[in-house]
Amino acid sequence: MLLTLCGHAQRDYKPAPYMFVTVQGGATRTFTNSALDRKWAPMGAISVGGYIAPFLGARVQGNGWMWDEDKLDANGTYNNKWYGGNADLLVNLTGIIFPKRNNLLNVVAIAGYGLQYAKFDACPTSHRYPLNERGNRWTHNTRLAGQLDLNIAKHFSVLLEGGYDLEHDHVHNFKVEKWWPYAMLGLSYKFGHPKVRTTAPLTTSVVQEIAEDANANVAPATPVVEEKKPEPVVEEKKPEPVVQKVPEKQAENIFFLKGSAAIGNQQATVINSIAQWAKDHPQAIIQLTGYADKGTGTARVNQAISERRAAAVKDALVRRGIKASRIATEAKGDTEQPFADNDQNRAVIAISEEK
Repeated sequence: MLLTLCGHAQRDYKPAPYMFVTVQGGATRTFTNSALDRKWAPMGAISVGGYIAPFLGARVQGNGWMWDEDKLDANGTYNNKWYGGNADLLVNLTGIIFPKRNNLLNVVAIAGYGLQYAKFDACPTSHRYPLNERGNRWTHNTRLAGQLDLNIAKHFSVLLEGGYDLEHDHVHNFKVEKWWPYAMLGLSYKFGHPKVRTTAPLTTSVVQEIAEDANANVAPATPVVEEKKPEPVVEEKKPEPVVQKVPEKQAENIFFLKGSAAIGNQQATVINSIAQWAKDHPQAIIQLTGYADKGTGTARVNQAISERRAAAVKDALVRRGIKASRIATEAKGDTEQPFADNDQNRAVIAISEEK
């Protein structure tokens, strides 16, 4: 669970604002003055809404339920359908505590108000309240509820919702007010999340250090001593200076997004440069070292993701024609931070050197 929560916190989109569409199904317990009406009834709902902040949202819900009883007494059946809608305020309690994370599980408090329309298709004539004579009726309700929202993917979550509707009942011969409990399970589709934009830093520092080191190892030219000859003196051509060949090096940095081991399109040119240099220097060995930033995740998670980053770069080079035997990999996790900027340490440093 801890690994899942850490991975979830590194997603590349912001927790709000976003919109959602939800479908739910469950049951409600009806309470009226008649004992015959007190029973569990099937209930369904469709909602559309959104969050303007990680902790605050709203929805408009259409819902309905039905009583259906065919053995109330000897005089007939009882079929009562209710249709209605609610406007609900959503307060994400988890978003208040962790407003900058895409939380795996959200605990949401719900308060709202709605209208209901009762439609009586069939009623027994001996029912205690002559509903068939009064016809269809409008009523209204107040809602208090809670919700568990489990994010199973970027766009989908599973919801478990339960609460009470205080029905202000004007359907019967006199007014009654009772709390009706309900519970529903649902699936929500979320869309419109803004993406987190990150820009990969320039790859200059390590390359410059390697270039300076290569220049420092260049040996001076060997001086040539002229041989004296008897008269007439004829000058000889000076031989070309002998310069010791220094093994060539190349260094490149490949940067990654937070929590990701995928090579982005901007880094493809860097991979191509490493592969071309390796082809031009067939004796060179490539050392890949993966890193993770210390400001994100845990040491265990960061060690694992740095290994995946190094492996991803190796696979990309092999696909470009470089033999796997020429490539060595290692992972430092967050134990070493080669760059001063925390975000730059989500990287793989590639050092290519002739042997």
